[in-house]
Amino acid sequence: MPALLLSVFCSTLLFVLFKIYGNHRVNTLQAIVVNYFTCVFMGIATAGANLLPAGVNYTSWLLIALALGAIFMLGFQLIAYTIQQNGITVATVAAKTTLVLPVTAAFFLYADTFTLPKLLGILLAVAAVVLTSVKQNEQAKLLQHRELILPLGVFILGGIGEILLNYAQKRYLSDDQHHLFTTVTFGTAGVVGLIFVIYQRKTLQAKNVLAGILLGIPNYFSIYFLLRALSTTGWQSSVVFPVNNMSIVALSGLLALVLFKETLSHLNLLGIGMAFCAILLMTFF
Repeated sequence: MPALLLSVFCSTLLFVLFKIYGNHRVNTLQAIVVNYFTCVFMGIATAGANLLPAGVNYTSWLLIALALGAIFMLGFQLIAYTIQQNGITVATVAAKTTLVLPVTAAFFLYADTFTLPKLLGILLAVAAVVLTSVKQNEQAKLLQHRELILPLGVFILGGIGEILLNYAQKRYLSDDQHHLFTTVTFGTAGVVGLIFVIYQRKTLQAKNVLAGILLGIPNYFSIYFLLRALSTTGWQSSVVFPVNNMSIVALSGLLALVLFKETLSHLNLLGIGMAFCAILLMTFF
């Protein structure tokens, strides 16, 4: 449980930082690339001599880590394009509802127990993410939008990423490999992102570097603690992913209200309530 709580805290901090960066006109792409290389440094610094445990077959999960890194970077870019073309609400909903894919996959890949309360929890979770993300003045736009290619891409990439992360944890990773796996994954994402930066030919600004460093620390630990939660909580992955995502949604909504004075509509409040109900159903029944 402590690992899951720490993962939720770190993930929520990412949303808070992105909100702050938007207000200060930080170049998101540059910050994201620096963030990934910061994650690599964090992996090396925190693991130390334990980064490369002896007698471990790294090749078993190397391709997964490389693919996951590319998905991480491309996913961030696709979210940026979706925001530009479709709006923030559509992009947010597409990114958050990806939890459905790893939870559903867990029933088939790992024989996770299927129960009616868990099914109801999954349905509530999806509804909660949508309701919590929708802004009051954008509800009609969300319902009437027809340009679904970019949001669908965000949904699929995010879902595949979470499925791969869970698959690596279940099949290949031992506790002493978490640091190395996350370091390789983030390093790959950084290299892919660096290609985008070079292609843009824009000068790297100091404020974007600082923003990336501040982003990289919680980003690294959000994945590290999620892997720890998958291996130490004793919960099935079809429970860990929804509880993690719904907790992030609920906490982010509350912090947005307290820190940034964002108003919550009745639908937003209903979504937060449904998120907690989903957590209860998937955790204790």
